[in-house]
Amino acid sequence: MRSLAREAVLRVIYAEEFGNKNEVPAKRSIYKNLKLEEDDVRFAERLVFLIEKHAAEIEATIAKYSVAYSAERLFPTDKCILKIGIAEILFCEDVPDIVAAKEETDLAAKYSTQTSPSFVNGVLAALIQDKNAGGK
Repeated sequence: MRSLAREAVLRVIYAEEFGNKNEVPAKRSIYKNLKLEEDDVRFAERLVFLIEKHAAEIEATIAKYSVAYSAERLFPTDKCILKIGIAEILFCEDVPDIVAAKEETDLAAKYSTQTSPSFVNGVLAALIQDKNAGGK
């Protein structure tokens, strides 16, 4: 299930934020603990790859759309969730934008603060709106 794959990606990139850069055993452990099927592992690996490949663009997008907060002041979980959503919206043509926004909002509700779901949803909705208008 892709929801679990996204949860795995959140755990992987959250760990990377704090110094565990691209450690294969750690990733495998996360995938195993969440009981990901092979298709979900491939999806998770693709998201991690896209987040790393487009890191500068994703960071710039976070800065652009989180107007009330500087990227440095964002709650780390929210920042990681936004990275996943932005990667899906900008680089995963097989994932509808609205699905990505909903999934990431659900992650924020599960793993972050009480106000995080609305913040994440607002940032991703603004990105989707600009993308559909040809602005991104």
